[in-house]
Amino acid sequence: MDSQKHLNNFLGNTAAEFMVKCDKFIYLITGISFLILGFVAFFYSWAVFAIQIHKGVLHSILTLINDLLLVMIIMEILRTIINYMKSQEILLEPFLYIGIIAATRKMLTAGAELSFMAMNNDQVFYRY
Repeated sequence: MDSQKHLNNFLGNTAAEFMVKCDKFIYLITGISFLILGFVAFFYSWAVFAIQIHKGVLHSILTLINDLLLVMIIMEILRTIINYMKSQEILLEPFLYIGIIAATRKMLTAGAELSFMAMNNDQVFYRY
């Protein structure tokens, strides 16, 4: 009976340790993915800006601001993953920053595009 209990504890601990290692590995891969996505989004934003600047400065700047705010959101998520891997705690503060950045991004983009568009009909207005 005692050996059965010892075996169950050993198997339970081994399974738990395995799952913790898998959890850390998944967070690691996800963090690396967000890092790569951040770099790609950053350089893509500037490339699009450089290509489209001759079509219109205002629209190019608005697109760049929108894209860079998306990069900031990606980097805040990455920072959350890094903090979790260091402390094993998920903090809510970065999610507040992400929400604020996302709301600001939407307001700036929607407001700027509405004021930029020459034709403001009901369909364009209610799109946002």
